[in-house]
Amino acid sequence: ENETNKRKLQQMQVKLDENQIKEQSTLAKLQECVHIVEQSQFEKNEAIVERDQMKIELVETQKRLKKFIDEMNEKINIEKQKIEQIYEEKLKENIEKIRQVEERCSQYELTIDRLAREKTSLATDLDEWKNRIQRQEIDLNQASDSVKLQVQKAMRERDQANSNTMQIRTDFEKLLLQSNQKIIWSWSRSQI
Repeated sequence: ENETNKRKLQQMQVKLDENQIKEQSTLAKLQECVHIVEQSQFEKNEAIVERDQMKIELVETQKRLKKFIDEMNEKINIEKQKIEQIYEEKLKENIEKIRQVEERCSQYELTIDRLAREKTSLATDLDEWKNRIQRQEIDLNQASDSVKLQVQKAMRERDQANSNTMQIRTDFEKLLLQSNQKIIWSWSRSQI
């Protein structure tokens, strides 16, 4: 029975070690997700800055274009049309770039949302593993207490058996002494 309890304790210890390894793995995944979220947030911020800068450039370009057209409208109408065409193309390019940047921002936001959900899920899994480990630690402590009680009981039984053996030996020695005394007494009587 003691060997069975020892095996149970060893099995529970192995399970506890496995759970601790899984908990460490879950923590590592959680830390990796946090790093990815932070990196994505940084890239999103960079993209927003780039988009805002392009918007500023677009506004400035429009201002310069209008001023130039106002000043040169009567003198160089043909040149104005060429310049307008150039700036319109530049405007289209900037608008396309802004659209692409905004699309990347949307993708980053979706990625951040997904990673946040995964982070929450991993945190939930981590809490579940912690609860399992706590329950197993309680079971391990209970099993350990049970083994201790059984060992104490066995030691008491051993001590009682030793005590009984000593008592039987003492009684036997007394009987043997009494028997020897009777034999000596009977022999002495027969000699008289």
